[in-house]
Amino acid sequence: MKVGISTACLYPQEIECSLDHLLQLGFRDFEIFVNTISEIRPSFINYMRDMAQSQGGRIHSLHPFTSGYESVMLFSTYMRRYEDSLEFYRRYFEAAARADAKLVVLHGEKTWGKMPKLPMEEYCRRFQQLNEIGQEYGVVLAQENVSGFRSQDPEFLKEMRQMLGDGVKFVLDIKQSVRAGFTPDLILDAMGNNVIHIHVNDHTDVRDCMLPGRGNTDYQALKKRLDQIGYSGQWIIEVYRKDFDEERELLDAAQHLEGILNSHP
Repeated sequence: MKVGISTACLYPQEIECSLDHLLQLGFRDFEIFVNTISEIRPSFINYMRDMAQSQGGRIHSLHPFTSGYESVMLFSTYMRRYEDSLEFYRRYFEAAARADAKLVVLHGEKTWGKMPKLPMEEYCRRFQQLNEIGQEYGVVLAQENVSGFRSQDPEFLKEMRQMLGDGVKFVLDIKQSVRAGFTPDLILDAMGNNVIHIHVNDHTDVRDCMLPGRGNTDYQALKKRLDQIGYSGQWIIEVYRKDFDEERELLDAAQHLEGILNSHP
């Protein structure tokens, strides 16, 4: 396992500047959080990939800028929009493959209070169809647990795994589990050994997102759990720009996590 970082940590800085700054700090493993359509154009993705690889880095994952709209794009009952959105998301998979990334992150359908939800069978059918498009490019679609979305609920994640088996992979986000009122352990229990990617952050009783090492998260226990399920992916630091003062603090957080990952029981 390696410690990496998301370009989202430096938002709203443009992502090519973020990648350059993070490379200069010493990071070599990345998630790229694209923020607009021009950033999935082939020439731009080539530029980002080459920038990372020229310094021994690698882009592992791609996060769509349309995550907040996936309810209406991919999980509504308006079928023509769904079909059009499949082709739009094909562009993310193309971009991920061009970047040599192996996964694209999905938020999915939002929770709508008492409004009807898409039936679970249909949700899984659409997830599978989208994932099959990704597989054409050698890219995996991975469902993230996200507060305010159906995926915030461990029972929902568990049901996805029961319906799709190995056909569903997951992204664990610690802060999102805390915001939704669930412990990361409960989310991991639901995801099982289908978790392939992690967004790492920290929290206290009064703050739900902090740099790793500044809150209450027991990373030793998390590492032990992940070792038990054979997790071999990256630990991607994902916080907000307001969560630190100087970019150097990101490197301090990474070194804290690396010390834990390299420790022996």
